[in-house]
Amino acid sequence: MISATQPMMTFALADDGRMVHVDDVPTGMGCGCTCPGCHNRLIAKNAGREKTHHFAHEAGTDAQGCAETALHQAAKQVVLEFHRIKTPAGQLSLQQDAELPLTNVLLEHRLQAASGDVVVDCYSQSAHGAFAIEIAVHHKVDDVKADKLQELSLPTLEIDLSDMVTLPWSWNELEDAVLFDLERRKWIEVAAEPSSFAGELDALTPISKLMDQWPDAQRFAVGNVWIWFRRLPYGNYSVYHRFDEPTRRIVESICRGRGRWEPRYKNWIVFDRFKDIVLSELISRTAPLNQ
Repeated sequence: MISATQPMMTFALADDGRMVHVDDVPTGMGCGCTCPGCHNRLIAKNAGREKTHHFAHEAGTDAQGCAETALHQAAKQVVLEFHRIKTPAGQLSLQQDAELPLTNVLLEHRLQAASGDVVVDCYSQSAHGAFAIEIAVHHKVDDVKADKLQELSLPTLEIDLSDMVTLPWSWNELEDAVLFDLERRKWIEVAAEPSSFAGELDALTPISKLMDQWPDAQRFAVGNVWIWFRRLPYGNYSVYHRFDEPTRRIVESICRGRGRWEPRYKNWIVFDRFKDIVLSELISRTAPLNQ
């Protein structure tokens, strides 16, 4: 059995390029997953009740670095999927903690500083301006990278997940840690001037639309699964949750006939005229989580 100090790989790379949780895939080699660190094949050990579910390398050589890479990749995918993040005050003209909708997110984005290129984990655009997000699993932002970010005057939020590698985290727990847990994040000190790259993503998203991209979003808990209800830019509403069969049946019974299923994003699109009744029924079946 894996000890509390050994690396715990609960996320892996699926054959379609997504990061998946060990409980999302078939048991054994049938999971079709590879290690994002060493790119070797993995075995999903998710059938037992006594041992912690995890991925293991087919060759039997599980490395700390592989588990760290898997967690790092999964965390970046969370930012990309949810397009919102809670930030402390201190940058982006924020006077208090705030949950920011993100209008664009670019992963592993390369920027050119005067002293050389720098790659940030997530380059994000919000109504308050552009900023970087760094996921710290093994290495935190070092002085060399911090100096380059300062040259760019790019606000950078560092999220510390260094204690998570040896733990069997679920998607819900990872999402909460990455998106909302203020104890895990801080701003890296950079110059206060506006970022010289603030306009880089404006060409993709007109600034007039930034303030109204995601004006309202709510999340609810049913069992151990979050349900997200949020308004889309064109007026309808999205209802999304990680796959869980009991939750799927509840959500389908509420949304069917009031919207349509979107297979590309695996969520329900609820028509605007039904938003109040859908939200009311979701509330009656679930309990809001603390933001």
